Amino acid sequence: MNENYRKSGYLREDFRLFHNVDARKREIPFHYHDFHKLLIFLSGNVSYVIEGKQYALQPGDIVLVGAGQIHRPVIHDDSLYERLIFYISPGFFEREEELSELDVFSKLSAGNRSAHLETLGSGTGDGSTFPLAPVIRPVGEARAQTQRLFALLKEAAAGEEAFAGRLLEKLRLLELLIGLARIMRSGEAQTGTQVSANPLILAAMDYINAHLTDETLNIDAIAHAVSLGRSYLMHLFKAQMGFSIGQYITEKRLYMAGTLIDSGVPVTQASERCGFKNYAAFYHAWRRKYGKAGPEETPAASGLSSASAPSPKYADHRRRKLMETMETGTSGPVSWMREE
Repeated sequence: MNENYRKSGYLREDFRLFHNVDARKREIPFHYHDFHKLLIFLSGNVSYVIEGKQYALQPGDIVLVGAGQIHRPVIHDDSLYERLIFYISPGFFEREEELSELDVFSKLSAGNRSAHLETLGSGTGDGSTFPLAPVIRPVGEARAQTQRLFALLKEAAAGEEAFAGRLLEKLRLLELLIGLARIMRSGEAQTGTQVSANPLILAAMDYINAHLTDETLNIDAIAHAVSLGRSYLMHLFKAQMGFSIGQYITEKRLYMAGTLIDSGVPVTQASERCGFKNYAAFYHAWRRKYGKAGPEETPAASGLSSASAPSPKYADHRRRKLMETMETGTSGPVSWMREE
């Protein structure tokens, strides 16, 4: 397995809909996106690993992956793997106040493993809640309703180029989000079956995410927090996750920094707020991951010479470059990656 998981795909719109079908087993590495992903599992023999937890999928399951969450599907055999996938920009839910009520992803951020939604029940306000998990399984009449909506989504995906095709996709997305929120709040859903998760690894990840902005965060502190020896923790984490603790910390910090920078926070401040000891440490980590291009910073603020200062067009470059590598294994141009 490649020891460096990637940020894959890019999104320049509020959302994007895919309908993919595969009939062969293939290995997909751990990766993350800077947008949300909603996957509707239609058929196949597939599990999904999200932030250390693996879920066995059943047809009709809805998989929710928040921006920045490290994940991958595990395709077990050559059974027909069919799925509908929405890429959704976090900004999509900020366009209108009503849309923010449909944002189930904000509570699925890494480190928040006990998110709940208040249930509507009979309107009595009894304070009952539904556990918000990455895999939602509609039941009863809700399952029949979502199956009908899935069929409409497949039609919308096939007719994107038709008149008002994008508008129809948006309508179907809103129908799906509204339906999903309603069935969770009404209790007409179950959480997906979790087939594996090491509680020690989850505890370590919880500690990391809770202390990510602390520049003193290190393996010794994590090992002490979970009552394990340093060497054993490092071995266990790598065996379970496929990458090292140091890689996990760096990836999370780089994602956090990129999000802050994209929102307008100065690069030096962003690097400090994400736990990097200084700008130089951040810059070298960014350059190792993304190549020569990095976030824009003035030489005076960064301590770098003009010749070595990063490119001001880092965002488009990093998205293009990683998407090209993920899709083709080369530096050739492609328009969209083959989504998993």
